[in-house]
Amino acid sequence: MNKIKKLIHTIPAGIPSVLIVALDAYLSLASHPVPSSIPTFEGADKVVHFLLYFIITLVFTYDYAKHKFPHHTVLNKELLLMVLAMLLGLVMESMQLGFTEERSFEYYDIVANAAGAATGFGVQRLWLMKRFRRFLGSRHRHHHHRHRH
Repeated sequence: MNKIKKLIHTIPAGIPSVLIVALDAYLSLASHPVPSSIPTFEGADKVVHFLLYFIITLVFTYDYAKHKFPHHTVLNKELLLMVLAMLLGLVMESMQLGFTEERSFEYYDIVANAAGAATGFGVQRLWLMKRFRRFLGSRHRHHHHRHRH
């Protein structure tokens, strides 16, 4: 597990966000991004939208925390990242109108995206940010400055 932690620490802030946006673009705009052999159920695509935007919000926040050092994060900027995730969902749904033949714009997908982003924000704010701080802080403690009071 230490090797994985070390590897994650070496990835520059911003790279995970770029990768998750690229994955989202592929899943949103490709003709058949998921094999049809995967079992599904009614509303499964809404669950996928929710989970994807939940993860996107967590990745955006992780990158922000890594960039700023975790205890320097600001609530307004974290909220902005959640809104950016929601806007990304809206953009991806809108792009389906003009850039794909097999995909279609769906209002409920936007609702699922927004719900996932909001839930991701809540989970990171109430539970994960403490873990982000511990995880990231272990690497940055010796580089940190003292606060003046």
